[in-house]
Amino acid sequence: MYSRTVSARLGHRRLFHDSASDDENQVQRTAERASHRQSPAHTTPDVGADQCVYSRTESAHLRSPSPPLQLHHIPRAGTMRPTMETEAHFTHDTYLSPFAWRYGSQEMRAIWSEAHKRRLWRRVWVALAAAQEQAGVVMPEQLADVRRHEGALDMARSAEIEAEIHHDLVAELRCFAEQCAIGGGILHLGATSADIEDNADVIRLQESLDLLLDRTHALLTTLAERIEAYADHVCLGFTHLQPAEPTTVGYRLAGYAQDLLSDYDELQRVRARLRAKGIKGAVGTRTAYAQMLAPHRRRAAARESNRFIHTRRCFFQPMNLSSAQAM
Repeated sequence: MYSRTVSARLGHRRLFHDSASDDENQVQRTAERASHRQSPAHTTPDVGADQCVYSRTESAHLRSPSPPLQLHHIPRAGTMRPTMETEAHFTHDTYLSPFAWRYGSQEMRAIWSEAHKRRLWRRVWVALAAAQEQAGVVMPEQLADVRRHEGALDMARSAEIEAEIHHDLVAELRCFAEQCAIGGGILHLGATSADIEDNADVIRLQESLDLLLDRTHALLTTLAERIEAYADHVCLGFTHLQPAEPTTVGYRLAGYAQDLLSDYDELQRVRARLRAKGIKGAVGTRTAYAQMLAPHRRRAAARESNRFIHTRRCFFQPMNLSSAQAM
């Protein structure tokens, strides 16, 4: 008896396996998985995640017809990360996804990489500290300290912390704070996780849309050139999957260009409407910031009041008529 089995997880199909040999094949596959687990080639540096390691067979090629992916489960050491050991080497600088390693551009992978995400988190933290320094909450030397260490990513240390606390943003925050001996204590002051993550994601969306707009614009320009070049190049048109009447290659390309132009307009509309969410603290009420800024607002209001009184005294002093008549 023959049977057909489809493995949705591995994304390939085994056709017409004899059921009598299924047990033997299962034993062989189990032995192969065990040997892969013990092989040093399939281990990865400690980075703190209970994940899986994916690899293709050595003879597989990215452009060949879908060879089966081998899925190797890694025992939880608390410090493993997923990798795709193909002809390309994937690290923290690459967003790990089948759409990334097969179809994604290098630029888009960099935008959605783990490293770039954490750089943006740090960028938002520094921007928050800068605003708080202007409000008088943070000292200038503290702001200068966090700015000096903004680009000093330490993925290994962040992963080590994350393995203990299981929170990626807090792990990066602690790593950042450890690097800043003077200003580390003021990072994330009054903020909540969504304040940092959501604003960083908006920046990544903006960068992604900018990349797509540039690529789409270049493609539309190329299509426009081809439309002009082949405007009078006659070809046979088809309808209902059969030959119909003559048309031109330029006219056919113009139809594709029109659809692409609509997509370009929509990308521009979405890009223009993207906005940062602001910094609002826990549950979005801004209560922490209202309490934090209240004393500084009172001092600022007092300074403004004193400035107003001084201005009035300068411009509205009573005139000395005797001295005016003497003049």
